[in-house]
Amino acid sequence: MPPSVPQKPDTPQQPLSSTGGFVAHAKPLEGTAAKTGPNGRYRQVQTQNQPDTQPHWLNRVIWLSPARRDKALHTHSLLTSFGYAFEGLHYAFSTQRNFRIHCQIALFAVGLSLVLAINPLEWVAIGGCIGLVLLCELMNTALEYCLDTVVGTRFDHRVKVAKDTAAAAVVVAVFTSVVTGVWVFLPRLIDLLTQL
Repeated sequence: MPPSVPQKPDTPQQPLSSTGGFVAHAKPLEGTAAKTGPNGRYRQVQTQNQPDTQPHWLNRVIWLSPARRDKALHTHSLLTSFGYAFEGLHYAFSTQRNFRIHCQIALFAVGLSLVLAINPLEWVAIGGCIGLVLLCELMNTALEYCLDTVVGTRFDHRVKVAKDTAAAAVVVAVFTSVVTGVWVFLPRLIDLLTQL
């Protein structure tokens, strides 16, 4: 019989947690440093030969418990999304003349609604029309920007059809808003003029 080969004892492995980075009551792996977090936990910290590539905001939440860390990461993602949305609004307001005109008309409609003391149902109608027009204008701006990025200055009939259709959506929204405004404001304006 061939001589038996002695087996090496199993090397103890670093117990990893499901959160990816926290090790409870365990020594750091070789080649890394360790910092003690709350409840005696260790976090593996990359040495100088392994530069840290994590975002700075992630380093601030990595010590949290799994539930609180997930909530912090979700909150950061939500705030980032809102930031991008406000950047889009700023771009549309600063570059699109029609969007600025629609915003001015919306402010006028809100002011007139306050003066005429419209009822809650009419407020819903006016607010919905304002949101519809601004939404269509934003989508039209986004579509035009994407198409111009793809085709550049080259003329393409399909791109023209897409832009014209998007502009038609804005016109339909504006027409709907005008009809709604006449339905809400005209009777009250007539009553106000007859009382003078």
